Amino acid sequence: MSHHRETDATMHLIGRSLALLALLLAPFAAAGDDTVRLQLKWQHQFQFAGYYAAQAMGYYRNAGLKVDILPAGPGEDPVRQVIEGKAEFGVGSTELLLLREQGIPIVVLAVIFQHPPLALMTLKDDGIQTIHDLAGRKVMIEPGSAELHAYLRREGISADKFTLVPHTFDVQALLSGAVDAISVYVTDEPFALKEAGREYLLYSPRAVGIDFYGDNLFTTGDLLRRRPELVRKFREASLKGWDYAMQHQEEVARLIYDRYSRRHSLEHLRFEARQMESLLQPALIEVGHMNPGRWRNIAEVYAEMGMLRRGFDLQGFLYDPQPRDLTWLYSVVAGVAFLLLIAVMVAVRFAYLSGALRKSNDQRDKVAAALREKEERYRIFFMDSPDAYLIVSDGVFVDCNRAAEAMLGA
Repeated sequence: MSHHRETDATMHLIGRSLALLALLLAPFAAAGDDTVRLQLKWQHQFQFAGYYAAQAMGYYRNAGLKVDILPAGPGEDPVRQVIEGKAEFGVGSTELLLLREQGIPIVVLAVIFQHPPLALMTLKDDGIQTIHDLAGRKVMIEPGSAELHAYLRREGISADKFTLVPHTFDVQALLSGAVDAISVYVTDEPFALKEAGREYLLYSPRAVGIDFYGDNLFTTGDLLRRRPELVRKFREASLKGWDYAMQHQEEVARLIYDRYSRRHSLEHLRFEARQMESLLQPALIEVGHMNPGRWRNIAEVYAEMGMLRRGFDLQGFLYDPQPRDLTWLYSVVAGVAFLLLIAVMVAVRFAYLSGALRKSNDQRDKVAAALREKEERYRIFFMDSPDAYLIVSDGVFVDCNRAAEAMLGA
């Protein structure tokens, strides 16, 4: 019974040692499938083609990820969804910079559009021939379009020189004459004007040197700190999806139309894809590439508008896809953990053997004491017996008791 108790104690200590090793190695162990959510900044369309391709081609699945792609609707704030933990990743504008300065730990993982997709659109026959003709007019500008406001300011058109109208996200407001200009994505709304047979003009912030990034993939600093490997895998799989989407535009357009939304026709989706070529420039620039110098320039434009303090530090805002290699440190930690386990197991074994030896010695001492006690009793009985006893071994006298001594006169 005691042997079983010793064995159980040994196994218990070994089990605790293995649990300790598992705890030490847990940060480096491969996780199973992780479910994450990607919050888009608008409804399903080719604008987000890379994410659909990553899903369809199994890039997310191969990375151990299960991804839910969430569309946004008018009036919804996709960035807030991520900040509030309702999604792990999101697509946002360069106004993410402003949130970072406010203390919200936004981290930009990759840039999709190398040039701004936003522009102001007017009807060609509406008498507006230059951007300056917008003075005194009604203009719809969607939220998150700081580059358009900066564009107007640089052209000398301050906010008090035009009437800002809430955006309806419908080109009908322009076609009906309800407004004189609307903010649009050059990849999207112009198609509706083309379908309506109306000629239009586009005014881009790039005309005055405002060249913002667009559709930036981002997450929170908290997720990056807790799950750096998950963030890395999601980013890599997403960019792989973007590479595929831009090389297989027709296939992905049909994928979107068949699986995600028929809000846009196939021809509309193809139009988006063609327009996006000049914004992504995939033949010249790796999809997702970010230039810190460009981001500093964007920050300076915001500072010029009084929306951001000058000299804003980008530290921590831009994701580093190639951080310092800490593989050696992980190996050292794993090695130390392994040696610790061995040391604990050796100590447990030594303790077990020491206990067994002590137990054996104690048992031997008890037997010896019992024998001595029996011998003493026997000797008392032998010496004090009234009968005479002689002990002879092999014909040789060995011993006798007191009665024998008296009888022999010894």
